[in-house]
Amino acid sequence: MGIGGLFLRKLRARVSGEPTGFVWIEKGKLAASGYPSSRGQVEWLVAQGVDSILTLTPEPLPMEWVEHLPLEVMHLPLEDHSPPDVAELEQGATLLESRLDAGKTVLVH
Repeated sequence: MGIGGLFLRKLRARVSGEPTGFVWIEKGKLAASGYPSSRGQVEWLVAQGVDSILTLTPEPLPMEWVEHLPLEVMHLPLEDHSPPDVAELEQGATLLESRLDAGKTVLVH
């Protein structure tokens, strides 16, 4: 992501409590959004019932955003704007399936 994109995410985090594009795929089970831009946005996700986050970006969420929250964070490093290979797809599906089977509410971004 370029400097302009990072700036806009930080600006949005100051004025909005929720991550860009948050949507329930299956209410109370599976959600999707853009990259959370602040601890406040992660806290907002927890308040919505999210208890697991699967991050599909080159870098994981900052630890200071997720520490001390009732949240399991998983990271599958994928290159931005590039399709995952078959092994990465399988790994992501396995992570997602294991959390959903455990009754967790998962956000994928």
